Amino acid sequence: MTGNAAILDEHLRVMSLGYPLSISDDRKWLVVHGFRLPPGYNRTHTDVLIEIPEDYPLTPPGVATVLCVAPDLLYQGHVLQSYDVRDVPGLGRWGYLCYRGIRWRPCSDNLVTLTEMLRVDLTNPSARPVEAE
Repeated sequence: MTGNAAILDEHLRVMSLGYPLSISDDRKWLVVHGFRLPPGYNRTHTDVLIEIPEDYPLTPPGVATVLCVAPDLLYQGHVLQSYDVRDVPGLGRWGYLCYRGIRWRPCSDNLVTLTEMLRVDLTNPSARPVEAE
């Protein structure tokens, strides 16, 4: 096991203390079940789909890789500004969140840090009206 794999294993172990997890056999995808959303959403919880970068933790998940939530997520009846519903091949329909950069410290941050950053970003986010179909 490489050093990065050992770090990922430890981060998954710590994450599993707070959330049920599903991890793909190739360890490329992680689903965090029952992530608690801040007030204002049309649901109290969502699953979060995280694509794990090959060089994790050097590259943070969700910046150069996929970070998704429920495909029907609304904030105060509006769609998140940085949100796009798409199919993830082999994993179904998800709401993509667009991250261009986060303050990530690879030596100290982990998956728990990532979910807390996500919770902060989802608190009072920019949103746009729902488009008529």
